[in-house]
Amino acid sequence: MKHNTNILKKHLLLALQNTPNDFVFENIKPILRSALSIVEKVEKKRDKREQNNISNNLAVQLNDYQLKTIVNNLDNMIKEQEKNIKKIKNPVNSQENNPITILID
Repeated sequence: MKHNTNILKKHLLLALQNTPNDFVFENIKPILRSALSIVEKVEKKRDKREQNNISNNLAVQLNDYQLKTIVNNLDNMIKEQEKNIKKIKNPVNSQENNPITILID
């Protein structure tokens, strides 16, 4: 982002502070305040624009094949977890599938 408004803002503030309270200069203070507010609006717009650019650059753009692959991988992970849940809920069935042999002497 351009940071070329700092010096201008500093000088506008100095001019506003150092303007004498004289009848001749009564029209200058509102103009300086207006100029200062315009500079601050420009800074806000630039900050907002920069943040939008950053968020747009972070957004990932995926093509159809990549999305399909991601969805398939998620489906496979869900199926695997469902199998694990069933094994936990039905421990008897899982033992029948994996019998334990006991050797007796």
